[in-house]
Amino acid sequence: YVEHLRILIQVFLIPLRDSSFIKKEQIRQIFSVAEILYSFHSDFVINLKARFNRWWFHQVLSDILLELTLYIRNYSQYVNNFNQSLACLTQLEGNSQFVRFLMSAENKAECKDQPLRSLLVMPIQRIPRYLLLLKELIKYTEESHPDYDGLTSVDTKLEEIANLINDRKRDWENYSNLVRINNLLSPRPMGLVSPHRRLVWEGDVKLYKLKRQSHGADDISLKTIFGRALQKERRLLVFNDQIMICKCIKNGSYKVSKQAPFFEDGGKSVVFESISDFFLPSNKMSNAVQISGTKMLSPLLILLEDSVEKEELLASIHQVLVRRSMAISPQTGATPN
Repeated sequence: YVEHLRILIQVFLIPLRDSSFIKKEQIRQIFSVAEILYSFHSDFVINLKARFNRWWFHQVLSDILLELTLYIRNYSQYVNNFNQSLACLTQLEGNSQFVRFLMSAENKAECKDQPLRSLLVMPIQRIPRYLLLLKELIKYTEESHPDYDGLTSVDTKLEEIANLINDRKRDWENYSNLVRINNLLSPRPMGLVSPHRRLVWEGDVKLYKLKRQSHGADDISLKTIFGRALQKERRLLVFNDQIMICKCIKNGSYKVSKQAPFFEDGGKSVVFESISDFFLPSNKMSNAVQISGTKMLSPLLILLEDSVEKEELLASIHQVLVRRSMAISPQTGATPN
C-alpha cells in the first residue's frame, strides 16, 4: 500500500505540480491529502517492520496500531473529496497535454500496470481492509495473550472512525446534492441548502393532474391519464421535509412548479399512494403513484419508468416517515402507517 502511495506521489503528483498545463487547484482536487496519507503510513510501516524483526510469542502491535488511528481521521477529507477527484480527471480528458502525460506515466514499469484512477481509489478501500485484517488478527490471538485486549480496543476505535468517515461522506454527498440542485433551480429558492435537509429521491416522471368527482373519488379516466395534452414531463425532488415538482426551462435549469411541506402541525401534509391495485401488473399504470395533500389544490398522478423506480420512491418516503415518527416518539420507536 505504501509503495502504491509512493508511485501516486512521485510518478504523478510531483511531475504534475512542476508542469504548466494543469492548475494548482486541479492538482489539489485530484490528489487531496494523498501526501499526508503517504507520510504517516510510511512511518507506520517502518514501526511495523521493526516489531517483526524482533518477533516473539508475546510481541505486541496494538500500541502502534492505536497510534495509527490518530492519523486515520485524515481519510475523511480524502473520502469526501473523491467524487471531485474523479470529476476533475474526466474534465481533464479534454486537455491533450494532460492525456499525453497520463499515458506516459501509466506506461512506466514502476506503475506495474496500475492506472492513476486505480491508485487514487486505494485509500478509499483501505479502512475497510484494515478492519478485516484486524479482526483476523484478533481471531488468531489467544485471549491470554498480552496484546489481546489492546487489539480489541483498537478494533472498537477503528470501527468508530470508519463509521464517522462514512457519516461525513454521506453528509458531504448530501450537501453536494443540495448545492447542485440549488444551482439548477431558477430562481433559486431561499434556504434550500440547510444542515437539516436531506435529499432522499430524485427522478424524471410523467405528471398528470386528476379531476375530482362530486363524490370525492378520483376520476382516473383514459382521457385524463393518456391524453397527451394533460401529460407533463417533470423532475420530482423528494427531501426529508418537503417535495418539489420542477419544470425544465432551458440549459438544463429547472423552475419549481409545485412545492409542499411533508409535515404540518405534527401530521402528514403530503400523501403518496400506490394505485397499482387498480391495474393489471402488465399495465404501465401499475408504475403510477398518486400524490395528494393539504397544500395541493388537486391530486396528482406520477408515472415512473418501471416498478423498481416506483419501489425505490415509496421506500424512500417510508424511510422519511419512520425517521419522523422516531424523532417525535423516540421512546416508542413506532413505525407510521
